[in-house]
Amino acid sequence: MPIPELTPDGLLPPGVHECTFAEVRERFGRFCLGHPGRHVLVERLRAFLAEARTTPAIAWLAVDGSFVTAEPDPGDIDLVLALRADHDFQSELRPFEYNLLSRRRVGTRYGFDVLVGAEGTPALARHMEYFQLTRDGRAKGILKVTP
Repeated sequence: MPIPELTPDGLLPPGVHECTFAEVRERFGRFCLGHPGRHVLVERLRAFLAEARTTPAIAWLAVDGSFVTAEPDPGDIDLVLALRADHDFQSELRPFEYNLLSRRRVGTRYGFDVLVGAEGTPALARHMEYFQLTRDGRAKGILKVTP
């Protein structure tokens, strides 16, 4: 199902909208003359997803932030990383996995804010609920992408 049209407020309609990275890039990653932010952010997201494909721990991610709005020059992407329910949180992470799951590392390397939770847990549900609200408490949508 394609990404729905934005609301008159420039937001995704409420809900979790499943899509591919190609759909995200087509819809939100186009370069706009005088507004390079979209192109820069979509390239960072492409690189993050390429790395995410190298670890089986990540089941899917939710994409949010001004990037998925009508903002002409968005400043950020926020992510929720859903780890597979069978992920062993007690195991030692390999360096490339740590680089994808650490809030600090993701922020430094990609400029994204990230929250992490395992599928089916209250923590993941809270993260998803949090990102589906505007700062003033209105419901909005987010995108769900599988690496």
